[in-house]
Formats: sequence, C-alpha cells, structure tokens
Amino acid sequence: MTRTVEQLQLSKEEDEFANEDEDENHNISSVEFLVQKIAFLDPPKDWIQREERRRIFWNVFLMDRFCSIATGWDLSLPSANINRRLPCHGPLWQNETPLEAPTAYFRFTNTSPQDSLLQNVISDASNEQHPAQRAGFAYRIEATENLSLVTRFFLKHPVNVSNRRDLQIWMMRFKELDLRLVR
Repeated sequence: MTRTVEQLQLSKEEDEFANEDEDENHNISSVEFLVQKIAFLDPPKDWIQREERRRIFWNVFLMDRFCSIATGWDLSLPSANINRRLPCHGPLWQNETPLEAPTAYFRFTNTSPQDSLLQNVISDASNEQHPAQRAGFAYRIEATENLSLVTRFFLKHPVNVSNRRDLQIWMMRFKELDLRLVR
C-alpha cells in the first residue's frame, strides 16, 4: 500500500505538482524528456475529492507507522518525503462544508545535523488552522508519528551502561527527544 500511494503521488498536495511542472516547462522549454512521469490520477475535481485523497494517504501512513512500531522495521514512508496537509475535521468533510482556510501541513524538524533520526511533527506556523477544522484524525497522525519517533530512538540508539561517556551521550539525546515531545 505504501508503494501504491507513492506511485499515485498521494504523499504530496496536488497543487504542488502543477507548480513543479510549470517551473520545469519554463526552465527547459526547448528540451523534451524521453521518459515522462505517468499520472495515474486526474487532478481532484473539488476540495472533497482532495480531502478523500488526503485521508487515503494518511490511513496508509498510519498503517506504515504501526507496522514499523510493532516490528521494529524501518519506515516505508519517511517523514522527509511527505508534503501533505493534515486532514480536516471529520464532520466538515462528511457534511461537505467548505473549509474556511486550508489545513496545516504535516511538518518535521531535525534535532541536530548529525542525527536525522530524531524528528518531530510540527504545524506550519504560517498556515494556522481554524480550531474547528483540526480534530482527532490530525492529532492521531501527530501522536503516531511521535510514538514512532520514540520507538526509533530506542531501536537506533543502543547504550553501554558501563561506559560513562556512552551513557552521557545517550542521555543527552534522550533529553533532546523528551524536550521535543514536551514542546
């Protein structure tokens, strides 16, 4: 399923593809590609269809995270590859109530340049949502990503408790993770 959502390009917002193609065509107007990207899906007709695609992606994302957490395997959908808005409040979508403003993007930040493992979900500060638009599903996505973060930390950072230096480094990384989760 993760491979399918990647092939369908559901990990990115549709409006980004239009801008990407315009930039490519503008910069290389006289050049043709021998291989073109295949577009499996037509552009969404309205915001409801766009939200349906978001929700399909986010459900696959959640399954990927839960499988990774349960098995200790690597993620199939890395956070760095995702540029998708979080889903809107369910009743707004079910009642086909148009959104007052777009929902926030799923974002992450690295804690340090040498350690890209520690990532945290943050909302796009320039794209604040109306509180009524954000609800359980978006919070579940963020909470699951944080749980995945914690699991990856304990799987990827072994500690030798008999070596004081190793223990100090591990504890420093752990405190960094804890601060991110508190924030």
